[in-house]
Amino acid sequence: MICQKCDAIVQDNSKFCPQCGANLVTDELGQQVSDISDRTHPSISLSSSKTRIFILAGAIITAAVTIVLILTLVVIPARRYEQAVTLFSEEQFSEAIIQLDKLPMNYKDVQALYPYYTAYATFADGNHQEASRFFASLNSYKDSANMKNECDYLYATSIIKSDSLKAKGIFSGLGRYKDSQARMLDCDYYAAISLLDAKDYIAAYAIFQELDDYRDSSDMLLECRYRKGLDLLDEKEYTEALERFIAIGDYKDAPERVLECHYLNAHSLLALKNYGEAFNSFMKAGEYQDSKVMLLECRYLYALELIDIGDYKGAEERLVVVDDYKDSPVLLLEVRYLQGIQLFDAKNYSGAETYFSLLGDYRDSASLLAETQRLKAPVLRTADGYSLSSGDTVYRGAGGLSLNVVLQGRVTSINGANSVNVRWEKALVMGILGNVVSQHTITYNIWGNGSYIASNGATMPIGSKTNYRANELYRYANNAW
Repeated sequence: MICQKCDAIVQDNSKFCPQCGANLVTDELGQQVSDISDRTHPSISLSSSKTRIFILAGAIITAAVTIVLILTLVVIPARRYEQAVTLFSEEQFSEAIIQLDKLPMNYKDVQALYPYYTAYATFADGNHQEASRFFASLNSYKDSANMKNECDYLYATSIIKSDSLKAKGIFSGLGRYKDSQARMLDCDYYAAISLLDAKDYIAAYAIFQELDDYRDSSDMLLECRYRKGLDLLDEKEYTEALERFIAIGDYKDAPERVLECHYLNAHSLLALKNYGEAFNSFMKAGEYQDSKVMLLECRYLYALELIDIGDYKGAEERLVVVDDYKDSPVLLLEVRYLQGIQLFDAKNYSGAETYFSLLGDYRDSASLLAETQRLKAPVLRTADGYSLSSGDTVYRGAGGLSLNVVLQGRVTSINGANSVNVRWEKALVMGILGNVVSQHTITYNIWGNGSYIASNGATMPIGSKTNYRANELYRYANNAW
């Protein structure tokens, strides 16, 4: 038996063709009918069969084309469009664009949707500046105008620290969108921060002043002065730095910086040998570092300078207060010694004695002290014009009828401008002409009772040490009165 579909030879009574799988039972019945027809009208049968085949084929092809066209032009685009819209609503913008790419640009509103979706995808990627341009090109399509503002807002926010001037311009253009007006203050604030970092302290200070109490602007005013103070400190402009740190009170470590300024300024003054001002600055530095020691150093160095110029008194005053700093004890002895020499040379023996008495056995101080004490004995003038000094011989008249009895003594000390202490040693008997008749020791009894009558009526024991006014004494000279 032959298969009517593929002309393959198959066994009789087979129901299906092993080659093409055709139903041989149905085909066989058809073949039988066909055979009968062919035998009755052989030419007509062949022609009708071909026509039917062509018609059927055409119908099938038409149906297939129609189906393809429907799928291609209607079903598939609609499904892709729907998928794109769904993906967009799920914020899967890139996937939505892929679906739009598969659609013709004239399909529905794809031509507008494509840049719109692209703008959103760019926005989602964080490229707000580029997204703003996309939304701007869409004019008022859907929410494009609002999204353009949002893109500008976010872009300005992203550059507010790096380019605050540009950001301020964008916020200004946004008007009342969100908090754009307040963000303009942020721009000024960060512009001031940038100026501060660039060490343009004056410009930064001016902006912070205008911002008043916005954020921490008041603190940043202090920061401007603080940083300027630090720069001045590095530049060794200690006085100007000090002014900045004092002005900001207890901001940060300003109190410590004030002490540092005083300390460093003191060192710079010390290097210039301005010891007085250096000393004052170290005083102001208080307990900062070794300020206490440097106070001693100022006095010590100043004392050395005063010694070099011969101001021993000034040097002594500085060395006394530095105690045992360095070789101050030895220097103190030396300046006192030199002062003693100065006073000695100026015949100020009392002053010289004061200094030499402090020096003990330093150099030749002991011998100089003795010499000074000898030379410093005070001198008085008697009534008859003689000078009296300690150790001089003096006489006192006692009176008598024919003989002049006088006492001889030695001045033991000068008490002041008017009186001396005298130790009487001898009694003398003078002749009428003033020549010495006899000398008597202190044991000789004048008038038998060992005393004489002074001109003022006082009784004077022989050998006593008595205070007398200078004008009551007479000096014996050339054995004559």
